[in-house]
Amino acid sequence: MHDSKNMKARRYSSWILILLLSLAISTMACSTSEIYSLLSFDPTDEASSETEPLSTESPSLEPTDDPEVLLFDDFSDLNSGWEAEDSEVSRYYYSEGEYFIEAFNDLSYYYIVSGDSFQDGILQVETRHVSGDVETTGVMVFWRYLDEDNFYALTVYGNGSYNIHRFLHGTYGLISLPTTSPALKTGEETNKIIVSMHGDTTEIFFNDIFAYSFSDPAIKAGSVGLGVSPDRSSPVSYAFDNLAINTYHEDSNYLPTKPEPTPIPEYRSITWAELVQFLADDHTNWHEYDLETYNCVNYAVDLAVGAEQERIKTRLVGVDFIGQETGHAFVEFETSDRGVIFVEPQGDNTYSNVKLGNLLCDDWGEFECMGVIDKIHYFGACDHEHHCTVDLSQN
Repeated sequence: MHDSKNMKARRYSSWILILLLSLAISTMACSTSEIYSLLSFDPTDEASSETEPLSTESPSLEPTDDPEVLLFDDFSDLNSGWEAEDSEVSRYYYSEGEYFIEAFNDLSYYYIVSGDSFQDGILQVETRHVSGDVETTGVMVFWRYLDEDNFYALTVYGNGSYNIHRFLHGTYGLISLPTTSPALKTGEETNKIIVSMHGDTTEIFFNDIFAYSFSDPAIKAGSVGLGVSPDRSSPVSYAFDNLAINTYHEDSNYLPTKPEPTPIPEYRSITWAELVQFLADDHTNWHEYDLETYNCVNYAVDLAVGAEQERIKTRLVGVDFIGQETGHAFVEFETSDRGVIFVEPQGDNTYSNVKLGNLLCDDWGEFECMGVIDKIHYFGACDHEHHCTVDLSQN
């Protein structure tokens, strides 16, 4: 059985999460630079380095006779090792058989991690929302935590929504779009969260009901952790209980029943002529552009959704321009006879010059050239709130 040694309490700037929720947009081109700043976020900057990790005592966890239990803590022992110093902005403490993390109005999230590293395992913890705005504050669970630059995390909000995110080499990315789960209890009811990690696969369960899975080979092992995410307008407090790490195997009693895997969509190969016909039939470009409510990201999302309904595979693409705060978003198609085609959803025109250092100009001369391409980004999926996930297939 493992001990959770050398607990560390940490603070991490969440400006990235604020940036994710709002995009500044220009007239023809719309800004994707805020999304992309998430992808180049430097955790050593001033905003994220105001507090140092806090060293704590080595824990003494409750022993168990079950050989499949690698770690267990019901927080009845005040010396089990999750101590951390209070500060002006956060508190970590035990009370009546639960462990609490509080954080006050801030733009950072706060967490504490164990010292042991786990490769495969079934992480389980019970969480209870004590206080905080249910729309903007949440509880966090961490796994395969290597350091402040490399980890996976799940954030669950009091309104029953959640998202999964990752830091890899200091780069932030959403793995799942914000989603509401009917399995999550709202308000102050207790939720049981299970994270099953094995090989490249992670599966998330809420109250023994499957919610989400993904495959990512980027981070193979690491510590586990607990945290909270406050908001600038609201503090937050969560209670934790019955934290456990159990050995992973498919028949484990600690693993809820998984549904049959969702079949992977079978996308059809298309020719250039078929792409032209699809664009003629699709009317995304009929939408009226609006700086605040319907801009280039919205156009790209709707064109990609329409293509996927026709079993045509796409990728959402974004570019940054040298010396400009705003970028642009469009859609990539793969054709069997002309290769990769980049389509501008606002006019169904194309770009053939999407390369670093090139001036982005459409092939038809319909619009003014936008700028010299500084960075190119590919996303797994985006929604109309401008949340975008990383493209895990690029790892």
